[in-house]
Amino acid sequence: MEIPRFSEMKLWFRDTIGVIGSAAKIPFRNPSFITFVLITSFPLFCMTLVPRLPSSQPPLIMEEAVIQLRVLTHHPKGHMIQLLRVYLFELVSFFTALTTIYAASTVYISSDRWKVSLRDLLRNSITKTRWREPMFTFLTVSLLSHICLTSVYYWHHHAKPLLSSSCSNRFLRAINMVVPVVAFDKWVEYGAWWNLSVVVSILEKDNRGFEAFSDAAELSEGNTRRGFVLMLLYCVWSSRFPTLIAKCTFPSVIAYDVLDTSFLCLGKVMNWVVLTVYYYDCKNRHKGLP
Repeated sequence: MEIPRFSEMKLWFRDTIGVIGSAAKIPFRNPSFITFVLITSFPLFCMTLVPRLPSSQPPLIMEEAVIQLRVLTHHPKGHMIQLLRVYLFELVSFFTALTTIYAASTVYISSDRWKVSLRDLLRNSITKTRWREPMFTFLTVSLLSHICLTSVYYWHHHAKPLLSSSCSNRFLRAINMVVPVVAFDKWVEYGAWWNLSVVVSILEKDNRGFEAFSDAAELSEGNTRRGFVLMLLYCVWSSRFPTLIAKCTFPSVIAYDVLDTSFLCLGKVMNWVVLTVYYYDCKNRHKGLP
């Protein structure tokens, strides 16, 4: 990624704030959207919060499922619980993304936003959306993100210490410092593309499988830096900002976990809302619209 000039950075910042501002107006354009998000994101909130609570035990339904899977696969109980948690979390995250993107799109493009009722949002976001292709795209994006984060984790905890201890050359040490920065830069850049492909797979009915990735790349051409800034802001929100506020506000462990989880879920939901607006911004730019 080339280093931009100051005037370009100022323009990107202004346009990025415009996208975020348009996304932030969606809940106020239709108050039903707020209730809708609270309902559809509640499973994600529970799935994120429960493992963090002190002495949290798996639900009985998960225990029963683990028993049945152990009979069939002979895997240890602990591994099966973790595997089920991962699968359930991804499915719940996909449900939140699917419903949020559809509802945000409906409110954003509707000519009379106030007439879109909560009942319509709930019914249409489930019955009028495809599930198979968007789920494939979402799980593929989750897998790619997991591979990238695992690679960075491996580098930081294994390869980097080994290289630092064995290399006295300043050039190699410089490489050792630059690699994490470049990796993060590329992860944010590709993360914007991957997440936009999820939006494309949900809102465009005519793409199949990996077509969502190529369509997203074509759609964001010439507008990738804005997506980069949006993903960078989301990374800042999801990694540090909620935790700092929660620690300063609530000394109680449970209260801290509840508030921190609320901020994280809010960040995930608003990220999909922002990406939905970003999707329409990219489409308008391709059509030559302001």
